[in-house]
This record gives sequence, structure tokens and C-alpha cells, in this order.
Amino acid sequence: MQQYLSGRFDPRGRYVVGLMYPSPDGWKHGDRTLRCGLQFSASSGTPLPINGSAADHDQSKTFEPGICLGINQNLPTDPVDCAQAHAVEIISTVDLGQHFQGPPPSKEDQDKFMEDECGRASTDYLGSPDAVRNKTLTVFFDYLDARSWLAGSRKLDCMIGKGTDREGFAPITGSAKGDILINGQAPVPPPNSGRSTPAPLPGAAPLPPQPQPR
Repeated sequence: MQQYLSGRFDPRGRYVVGLMYPSPDGWKHGDRTLRCGLQFSASSGTPLPINGSAADHDQSKTFEPGICLGINQNLPTDPVDCAQAHAVEIISTVDLGQHFQGPPPSKEDQDKFMEDECGRASTDYLGSPDAVRNKTLTVFFDYLDARSWLAGSRKLDCMIGKGTDREGFAPITGSAKGDILINGQAPVPPPNSGRSTPAPLPGAAPLPPQPQPR
């Protein structure tokens, strides 16, 4: 795998190593070949479709805006219809390579850049600077560690969800562009403090750690 990717494998990225074993019938007929490959996997380990060669792609684990990621044990899982319970909704993908050059940027620098970018993205996606606050949601984003950066990954998703008092997310149904339910209840906008716009992304933070597919 490292040889195939010229030593540039992102362990936190889109791809995991997959194995293809001989079928029972093939084994009976002498097939003893074990094939190694790279696959984009669901959290259950089920392969998801990809196009092109992994060797030619940015390995960043990103999704298209409008995709909702399901929820299991308060953490995001795989893409689902936004009408189903989900943890977060993707609102934008940001290319950090357009802003940072050279060595891996610090997490603090990434957080500051992503907070600004995701703030603008939430206004564009929802159509109002007040929408995130009024729907009692928070903007979330991940970060790229040095291993990912050195492997060539440069992209991160901006997403919106509802954090809980414990680590993780509350289940949301419906796209944030329309009416949503959080834990089965319609969100109640907080009292207006008199400002024309909300405080900048209160609680904006990277996603909690997620278990890796086995």
C-alpha cells in the first residue's frame, strides 16, 4: 500500500486497506491468491463507491454539501437521507491548500481559518447569518494532522449539528435548510440580545474522535 501510494497514505483519510480472499470455489480449484487493495468504507466496513485511482486523489475524507451523516452512539456515521436521524449536515468543503503553503499548519491556525470559512459557509448555506443561532445549532469542523498533511490531504468539511452536554451529538431530523427536529422537538430560538447578528459561531469545534472501521 505504501509503495503503491509512494509513501503518501493518510491514516485519517478516505481510504482503508481491504483484502480480497479466494472464494470457497476458487480455493477448491487451487486459487491461493490474497489481493490487497484500498477502499472507501462505511463505518460498518461495507465498501462505498469511488471513482478513479486512489493514487491520483486527495485522500481527504469529505462529502458533498447537503449530505447528512447518520448517528450511532451520539457520533456521526455514514451518509443518510436528511429526513432520517443524523448527527451533522455538510454545508461546505474547504481547501486549506489554497491558504496554507509549506509545512503542516498548527491546529490553532487551522481552527481560526476554518471558523471564519465555516461562518461564511453557514450564512450562504442557510441564507441568513442568524439561522445557526435560531435553530440552536453549532458549526463543527475537523482538522488535518501532520500525517494527513504530509500525505497530501488538504480538504475539510464544514458541518452543522447539535452538540450535547456529553461528548457527541443529538439526533436531528430534516435538513437545516428547512424545519428540523432535535431529539424529536422543534428548536426554540434563544432570546435576542439586541444584536443584529449572533455571536460568532459559539462553540464551534472540531468533531469528537470517531472510531475507525475495522
